[in-house]
Amino acid sequence: PALGPTLGGYITEYLNWRWVFYINIPFGILTVLLAIFYLPETSFNRVKEKLNFISFFFMSSFTISLLILLSKGQQLGWFMSDKIVYLTIISVFSLLFYILSEILSKKPLIDFSIFKIKEFSVGILVYFLTLGFSMYQVFYLLPIYFENLKQLTTFQAGIHILALAAFIALFSPIAGMLSDKWGEEKVLYISTVLYLFSTLFILPKLNYYTPSFKAALMTVPLGISMGMFFAPVTTLALRNLGEKTSLGTGLMHYVRFVGGSFGTAIATNELYKNTYKHFEGITSMQNYSYVSYFLEKIKGTFGLFTTPDILDKKAKALIYNVQQLHSFSFSFQDTFFVAGLFGLLGALPVLFYFLTNVFSDKRG
Repeated sequence: PALGPTLGGYITEYLNWRWVFYINIPFGILTVLLAIFYLPETSFNRVKEKLNFISFFFMSSFTISLLILLSKGQQLGWFMSDKIVYLTIISVFSLLFYILSEILSKKPLIDFSIFKIKEFSVGILVYFLTLGFSMYQVFYLLPIYFENLKQLTTFQAGIHILALAAFIALFSPIAGMLSDKWGEEKVLYISTVLYLFSTLFILPKLNYYTPSFKAALMTVPLGISMGMFFAPVTTLALRNLGEKTSLGTGLMHYVRFVGGSFGTAIATNELYKNTYKHFEGITSMQNYSYVSYFLEKIKGTFGLFTTPDILDKKAKALIYNVQQLHSFSFSFQDTFFVAGLFGLLGALPVLFYFLTNVFSDKRG
């Protein structure tokens, strides 16, 4: 995943965006073959249970409608669209019927006793909030920042994200080794603090005037924190599950995708909303006489190349575009900070786990 943006940028620019999906087919086949021949069988003697199709149907209906709602909400105008309203109704009732089915069923789809395991509950909350709501926002925003604001090509944007990708790839195995040596809790604490510092204090400084190379370097601490995040939180969540490991793994993937859909939708909405807010704010602060003077100055500069009526329109369009550019730049800073705030929310389970361990050590 670390090389995804760079490789995807190259494929999109020099081949076709469809190849971003086609290229996954051989890797998917290879993964299945490796799993069949190399993954060991579990040693648990378990009786195969029947699938609860009723709960599965309602859970699938809830998930599909929710994901479509989140992915199309901004495009369709959220609740101004009948489709979004219908999808919301379907997702809400599907969730209610799923809960009812689980309560009444003798063999529920999900064994919720798994959430009684503290480490798993903390891990899945961190996955949902930090990875889904926060990191997915950053993954979504950075390519748009380099392409739409910095006006780089798709491949150039991928190259500038390569620093982030490289440090994620570099520190992922390092995090695994440190987890074995120090314990996954300490590595998770370090990665959480570094991630919050990156998203709250470094990324919000990115703007239109930030040199592209400097912007790429500013993602390095973020890459280190992300690289150190995945190994400890996954190990922490799964280490005490025993025969429930497969269920725990499935739930973690589920909340990652759902949380990521929320994160992407939030980033899209915040970017659009903040751009409009800053545009209106800049407009309200403008001085009429200064704008008129600036328009006349533009006309004087380009007056030899066009007619007066077209010149007036072009001068106003130039001012509009400059104002739109600054609004877009300010919006990125705000939206990166919002991603950091969700990271702060995701840090609360980590803080809870840290404090409970401290108090239990003192009592011991």
